[in-house]
Amino acid sequence: MNRTTPIPMFQLCFALLLAVSSKWASADEEQAIGSTTEVTRIAIGRVIDTRGEPVAGASVICFDGAFPNRHEAETITDELGKFRLQYKDRPHLYLNDWLWVYSQQHSIRCVSQLERQQHEIVLPDMQEVEYTVVDPDGQALPQAVIEPYYFESPNGVYSSDVPTGLSNVPPASLTARLAVTTNADGQATLRGVPPMLLSRVKIRHSGRYGNQLLQPQPRLQLSPVGSVLIRIPKADMATLPICSATTSSNGVRVAIAEGSFNDEGECHLALADGELDIFFAANGQAELQPFVPSGLAVVAGMQTLVQIEMRQTIPIQGGILAGGRGVSGAQISVRSSGMQRIVATTDADGSFSTRVFPGEVSLQVFALDAETQKKFKYPASQTVKIAANLRSLTVDDFVLPEQKFVSGIVIDASGKPVPHRFVAAVQTKPFGFPAFADWTDEHGKFKAVLHDERWQPTEAELLLFRDQKAFRKNRDKSVELKVVDNDPLTLQVVGELPQE
Repeated sequence: MNRTTPIPMFQLCFALLLAVSSKWASADEEQAIGSTTEVTRIAIGRVIDTRGEPVAGASVICFDGAFPNRHEAETITDELGKFRLQYKDRPHLYLNDWLWVYSQQHSIRCVSQLERQQHEIVLPDMQEVEYTVVDPDGQALPQAVIEPYYFESPNGVYSSDVPTGLSNVPPASLTARLAVTTNADGQATLRGVPPMLLSRVKIRHSGRYGNQLLQPQPRLQLSPVGSVLIRIPKADMATLPICSATTSSNGVRVAIAEGSFNDEGECHLALADGELDIFFAANGQAELQPFVPSGLAVVAGMQTLVQIEMRQTIPIQGGILAGGRGVSGAQISVRSSGMQRIVATTDADGSFSTRVFPGEVSLQVFALDAETQKKFKYPASQTVKIAANLRSLTVDDFVLPEQKFVSGIVIDASGKPVPHRFVAAVQTKPFGFPAFADWTDEHGKFKAVLHDERWQPTEAELLLFRDQKAFRKNRDKSVELKVVDNDPLTLQVVGELPQE
């Protein structure tokens, strides 16, 4: 897939999420670190167009940042463009919620909630792009549904009030509103989606071509498909009612499909050719789990037969500790050969348990609540080998190392503090993840997690960004950087963005 967005922007944006994540209330001293409690939050703001006029009747939709297709809440802006949206949130997730804004007269916009208490969301003017869908032989394909599938851009559909560029899959309910169907000539116009920010589209066809994912271009040609026949024992049909599958080419997903099993325990799917992955909505605590063979592939014009068997699993348990206390609400990715990834969540004491197949098992902590991330780092992954004759296994506890911080002040040439600027350092030798990123407060001061302890101030590009403005255009590279203290690392930054 061609990429026009520089990698530095994506990495810098992810650092912003870590640096200014929502400030959850701290846990009581007697309890574990973190939280699994669902809380009620409120998003307040105003939606306007590019001329500053209020947009009435716009849909404001809140979706979970880690599970974008799980509907949270929705409301409509009033005649002044104002909205108030109440929704449920889970503090233990490492990503925050997103507000998607949709209007029939404008292009969509997405806003990261972060810690902002109020939003002013500017909807772009209506944009549209024409597509022609053709079959593998180049013939026009009518009745094909085109919908946006994936955005990938530094400031893209994301609101300019938060310069975040995390790639995102739009919520299913929103793509349904944006979807269009091709006419007899295979043509359709997708409206309300900025075309330069759309990196993948999904083509749905109820006939022989299934659901395919393509890079946007005026002529969308579908690939030949193969068929997949998945069989499970009839006795396990109640346990595994639904099956989904994807195919990938060179690491890029090209097709997706989902189906249910018939009375004979068979599921038929049509997918474009590529490497095949199969998924089930399996219970991670079940003694018997579906075993999926490795090395599967779909070949155009041919049928791939996959026989799924249920195999015995072995229980494993462990814990996550930070500062001598358990970390609650953390999430651990668990992978073992033949089993789809399982996500385990720690309880109030910081303990977790799940079941896996014998063999090599990898465990990785991938989600911590925002308060924990302010003080502790993500630990290294674990790999364990589990013998088939084991009855259970307790793995080593994950111990979170403490974070290191960098603090400082941003001043202009006259020595006056510069408030409300996003300051970030990008390592240039070698280039990698940003060393730190944070907003300055009203006194021009900042304190951020030092993500890369190898970072050297003399080998970095320090960037300043203006709040409420575009991410890439308003940055000043010519800032001066002075180390005031090395323990703890304290910096003085002299620089200011050019006047508008």
